[in-house]
Amino acid sequence: MLLSTLLLATSPFLSLTNAWTLSKTHAGSDFFNEADWTFITGTDASTGGYVEYISQASAKADNLAYVDTDGRAIIAIDDTTRTKLGGLRNSVRIEGTATYGVGTLVIADFTHGK
Repeated sequence: MLLSTLLLATSPFLSLTNAWTLSKTHAGSDFFNEADWTFITGTDASTGGYVEYISQASAKADNLAYVDTDGRAIIAIDDTTRTKLGGLRNSVRIEGTATYGVGTLVIADFTHGK
Protein backbone atom coordinates (compact mmCIF):
# COMPACT_ATOMS: atom_id res chain seq x y z
CA MET A 1 0.00 0.00 0.00
CA LEU A 2 1.37 3.40 -0.91
CA LEU A 3 0.34 6.23 1.35
CA SER A 4 1.08 9.52 -0.29
CA THR A 5 -0.55 11.90 2.13
CA LEU A 6 -2.71 11.82 5.22
CA LEU A 7 -4.17 15.14 6.34
CA LEU A 8 -6.24 15.77 9.43
CA ALA A 9 -8.34 18.89 9.83
CA THR A 10 -10.71 19.93 12.58
CA SER A 11 -13.56 22.35 12.85
CA PRO A 12 -15.11 23.46 16.15
CA PHE A 13 -18.63 22.86 14.78
CA LEU A 14 -20.04 20.97 11.84
CA SER A 15 -21.06 24.04 9.89
CA LEU A 16 -20.20 25.18 6.39
CA THR A 17 -19.60 28.71 7.66
CA ASN A 18 -16.70 27.69 9.92
CA ALA A 19 -13.19 27.41 8.58
CA TRP A 20 -11.27 24.15 8.84
CA THR A 21 -7.88 24.22 10.52
CA LEU A 22 -5.12 21.86 9.43
CA SER A 23 -3.97 20.11 12.59
CA LYS A 24 -1.59 17.44 11.27
CA THR A 25 -0.01 16.27 8.03
CA HIS A 26 1.64 12.89 7.54
CA ALA A 27 3.57 13.03 4.28
CA GLY A 28 6.92 12.38 2.68
CA SER A 29 10.04 11.67 4.68
CA ASP A 30 8.29 12.58 7.97
CA PHE A 31 5.47 10.05 7.51
CA PHE A 32 6.94 7.44 9.86
CA ASN A 33 7.79 9.89 12.65
CA GLU A 34 8.05 7.68 15.75
CA ALA A 35 5.98 10.07 17.86
CA ASP A 36 2.97 9.70 15.52
CA TRP A 37 2.72 5.92 15.11
CA THR A 38 2.93 2.78 17.20
CA PHE A 39 4.20 -0.26 15.33
CA ILE A 40 2.26 -3.22 16.67
CA THR A 41 4.39 -6.37 17.11
CA GLY A 42 3.54 -10.03 17.57
CA THR A 43 1.24 -12.54 15.93
CA ASP A 44 -2.11 -11.61 14.45
CA ALA A 45 -4.27 -12.87 17.31
CA SER A 46 -7.24 -10.65 16.43
CA THR A 47 -8.07 -12.32 13.10
CA GLY A 48 -6.18 -15.59 13.24
CA GLY A 49 -4.15 -14.55 10.22
CA TYR A 50 -0.79 -15.98 9.28
CA VAL A 51 1.27 -12.85 9.85
CA GLU A 52 3.88 -11.71 12.33
CA TYR A 53 3.73 -7.97 12.91
CA ILE A 54 7.24 -6.58 13.14
CA SER A 55 8.85 -3.54 14.76
CA GLN A 56 9.56 -0.29 12.97
CA ALA A 57 13.29 -1.08 12.87
CA SER A 58 12.64 -4.53 11.37
CA ALA A 59 10.09 -3.15 8.89
CA LYS A 60 12.58 -0.54 7.73
CA ALA A 61 15.40 -3.10 7.46
CA ASP A 62 13.16 -5.47 5.48
CA ASN A 63 11.82 -2.67 3.21
CA LEU A 64 8.30 -3.17 4.49
CA ALA A 65 7.87 0.40 5.83
CA TYR A 66 9.74 3.21 4.15
CA VAL A 67 9.40 6.35 2.05
CA ASP A 68 10.20 5.85 -1.64
CA THR A 69 12.09 8.26 -3.91
CA ASP A 70 8.80 9.90 -4.94
CA GLY A 71 8.06 10.77 -1.29
CA ARG A 72 5.32 8.15 -0.89
CA ALA A 73 5.07 6.15 2.33
CA ILE A 74 5.15 2.42 1.64
CA ILE A 75 3.60 -0.16 3.99
CA ALA A 76 3.91 -3.72 2.75
CA ILE A 77 3.75 -7.38 3.60
CA ASP A 78 6.67 -9.70 2.89
CA ASP A 79 5.63 -11.33 -0.36
CA THR A 80 9.01 -12.77 -1.31
CA THR A 81 9.94 -15.10 1.56
CA ARG A 82 8.76 -18.68 1.19
CA THR A 83 7.09 -19.90 4.36
CA LYS A 84 6.21 -23.42 5.46
CA LEU A 85 2.56 -24.42 5.47
CA GLY A 86 0.97 -22.52 8.34
CA GLY A 87 4.09 -20.36 8.75
CA LEU A 88 3.90 -16.69 9.59
CA ARG A 89 4.69 -13.94 7.09
CA ASN A 90 6.19 -10.62 8.24
CA SER A 91 3.82 -7.69 7.98
CA VAL A 92 3.38 -4.14 9.24
CA ARG A 93 0.59 -2.86 11.44
CA ILE A 94 0.64 0.72 12.65
CA GLU A 95 -1.72 2.68 14.86
CA GLY A 96 -1.77 6.43 15.26
CA THR A 97 -0.95 7.85 18.67
CA ALA A 98 -3.16 10.95 18.36
CA THR A 99 -6.89 11.04 18.98
CA TYR A 100 -9.38 13.35 17.31
CA GLY A 101 -12.88 14.33 18.24
CA VAL A 102 -16.21 14.57 16.51
CA GLY A 103 -16.04 16.83 13.47
CA THR A 104 -12.57 15.74 12.40
CA LEU A 105 -12.06 15.50 8.66
CA VAL A 106 -9.46 13.00 7.49
CA ILE A 107 -8.19 13.28 3.92
CA ALA A 108 -6.00 10.47 2.63
CA ASP A 109 -4.37 9.77 -0.73
CA PHE A 110 -3.77 6.03 -1.10
CA THR A 111 -2.29 4.18 -4.04
CA HIS A 112 -2.30 0.40 -4.15
CA GLY A 113 0.38 -1.53 -5.91
CA LYS A 114 4.06 -2.15 -6.13
